[in-house]
Formats: sequence, structure tokens, C-alpha cells
Amino acid sequence: MPAVVEGIPTLLHASVFLFFAGLVDFLFSINRLIAWITLFVVAMCGGLYVLITILPVIDRQCPYRTPLSEVFWVLFRFLGLLRYRSNGRWMRMRGNMWQGRELAAIAAHPSRTQRDRDALAWTLSCLTEDIELLPFVEGIPSFCSSEDDSHVMRQILKKEDIQLLPRIMGLLRAYQASSSLASAARNTRIISCLNSIARLCNLCSADPWGFLRTYESALRVMIMPLTKEPDWQVAEAAKQVVNQVVEHIHICILLRAQRHTHEYYKAEAARLQGAPLETIAEVTEFSKNLGMLHGWDSSASLVTMLPGFIAGKFSVKDAFGLMKGIVSVRPAFKEAVLQFFIELNFGEMLRPCTNIDLSVEKSLHRRATAFLEASFYTAQYRILTKASNPLVVLARLEAASREAQTLATLLGCDSKAVSSYAMCTAIHMATFMQRHLTPGQHRHPVTYLHAS
Repeated sequence: MPAVVEGIPTLLHASVFLFFAGLVDFLFSINRLIAWITLFVVAMCGGLYVLITILPVIDRQCPYRTPLSEVFWVLFRFLGLLRYRSNGRWMRMRGNMWQGRELAAIAAHPSRTQRDRDALAWTLSCLTEDIELLPFVEGIPSFCSSEDDSHVMRQILKKEDIQLLPRIMGLLRAYQASSSLASAARNTRIISCLNSIARLCNLCSADPWGFLRTYESALRVMIMPLTKEPDWQVAEAAKQVVNQVVEHIHICILLRAQRHTHEYYKAEAARLQGAPLETIAEVTEFSKNLGMLHGWDSSASLVTMLPGFIAGKFSVKDAFGLMKGIVSVRPAFKEAVLQFFIELNFGEMLRPCTNIDLSVEKSLHRRATAFLEASFYTAQYRILTKASNPLVVLARLEAASREAQTLATLLGCDSKAVSSYAMCTAIHMATFMQRHLTPGQHRHPVTYLHAS
């Protein structure tokens, strides 16, 4: 049936040309001058018709065609004259005209990248309302499924006049504050925005310094509350964004901490700190990144480094899962990590793991074991301190007291592993306090903290 319908215009066109052919033949028997003029006009129209028929076969971007164009397409394809260039090679066309034109349009080619970028930039400049921008946002993860399209989207992200990521963040903020949408519709749109933000964050891996400098603070304020949403799908989508941002932080930490890349990224680290290069102390230069990890509730990723650092090593193994093997780090990074955990409030970090069935909540189970391990390794540094300031001593005493209360709660945890970790940590802390209860038994003048 479709072939019959498509054949009707062809019959109409053929009948028109046959009519004019008969008209010219008729006019030659009456008036040759008028016949020649009519023949000239008919020939011009026929030539234009032939051009319109063949042009879409030759030029893939031709916007018009005739019913006979498909016939010429089949003929040219049979003769092997229809080819397109993809990845530096000439490929033979397959399928009908529409399939072939689509194949040529999506083939990898430098001109296609430029065209797609211009098309997306123009589209975004025309989308001014939130309801218009949402379909574009929903399509970003699918669009970035190939490397070529991801490259196009990276170029769009760099265009300051478009501000794609800030616009999506604004759209997400509007849906978070919306009270007119139904709960299901609101959550669906929030998830779409979060998925797009996560994909765009992944595309910024080539310049993690610039990404963190520009977007980290705003994203943290917006995304972290969503990780605690009652709707688990919203929470999971928000955690995907967290994972992408934390990966950028890990990359920056490693690039700055490694011995062979430290100097190369010194200027980038200074810009991220927002301070002149010469004013940044070597030990405190990592404080910005470590503080970011704490802000994204991801400081547990540093725990695997503690055993080696406590043992006096200046290397880490399989750092953050990003680098395989042993990675040599600077002494300043080791000191910064130890200082970070010494000042960390473990009672606060472990509180979300209390009164929860950790055998079911796997993420909280990993969190509990990680911070209990960190507490175990750093107990001697947190309990025994050289601080002479009474306020510092009082703060550490209060922190130790809160941690002891949390450990007591975790001792009755349903998870055997967590309760064992809590028991070992509590015994280790108590043993250390008792061992150093008398200041005179230690070789250095120090202030001791003990729980009463």
C-alpha cells in the first residue's frame, strides 16, 4: 500500500510532462513560433525537474526531492557511486535514501563536530523557558554516549555565553523549591537534572582544577541535601553527582601530592586556594582539597592511606582506586592527612551509623568500618597532645567523650564486623589513656586527656 501511495505523485508528474509533449506536437501543426517557445519553456522546466531529481542524490544536505529521486538513488548505489567518509575512510552507502542520508549525517567527520556544536549552541540560545530547557536536559546523558558527541558537549561547556551547567543547576534549584508540581513529577524532573549534571561533571575530567574552582561550592550546597532525600531514586542520582565531583577532588589531590607532578601543578593549587603562590605553606596546601572531601562527606576514602603513614611510609597503594600500584607522595601530604584525621570529630562522623541495621545499610556499614579504622590508627595522636591551650585540651576532651559514647552504642550493633571494630578501638583508646596516665613516665612534657 505505501508503494502505491508513493507512486501516485510519479504518475501525476509523468502525466503533466506527457501533456506538454502532446501540446508541443499539436502546436507545431498550427504555429511553429509558438511551438518553439513552448518547447523552450517545457525543456527548461524538464531540465529543472531533472536537476531537482538528481541533486538530493549528490548533495546529502539538499532539502528537496522528487518521486524519481529514489530511483536515481538505487541506480547510483548499484553503480557504487554513493560513498561517505567516516573516520578517515570512504564507506559505501547502504539502504534507501533516507537511511543513507542519516548514515552520512552521523558519520564521524570534523565538519560534523563543528556543525553539531553550532546547532546545539543555537538551540540553547533559543531555549529561554524552563519548560523548553527540560527536554534538552533529559537528552544530555544519551547524547554523550559516544566520544564524538561527548567532545561536542565539552566545547559547549566551555562557551561562557551559554552557561549550560549553571542553567541546569538553576533549573534544579527551581524544581527543588517548586510547590506547584506533584511529588512524582517533581522527583522525575529533579532526577533528570541530576543525571545530566553527573554526566557533565564527568566530561570535565580534563580540567578538574577549573571545574572545582568554578562549580564545587555551588554544587555542594545544592547536591548534598538531596543525598538524604526520602525518595531513594533522587538520593541515588544525587550520589552519582557526588561520586563524580569527589573523583575530581581525588585527581587534584594526587596530582599535587605525587613527587613527580607536585611542582607542575603548584600554580593550579594556588588558584584553587585563592591565595598567592608564595604565601601557601607546604603542609597547608592540601587543606583546601581535604576540606572539600569532608564537605562532600567522602573523607573515608583517605582511611586506606593511614596504616602506611602511621608506619612512617611516604607512599600509598592503589590511591583512591585511580592509580594502580605504589604511588610515592610528598611528606607534606602525609602530614596534612594525619593532621586532618587528628582534628576530625569521629563522634560526629560515626553518629549516622548508630541505631541503624548496618547489615542492611551497606554504605553506612562501609562508613562505620572506615572511620573506626581511622579512629584506631590516630587514637594516640588525638588523646596525647602537646597543646598547652586549655581550650584546645577541653575541645579534645569533649570530642573524646562523644566518641566514647558513640563507640558504646556501636558495641551493640547487629553487624559483627562493626561491633568488633568498635571493641578494638575502645580497648585501644582506653589502653593508651591508662598507659600514659602519669606524665612523668613520658619523655616529653605533654598534656594528657582522659575520660572520667
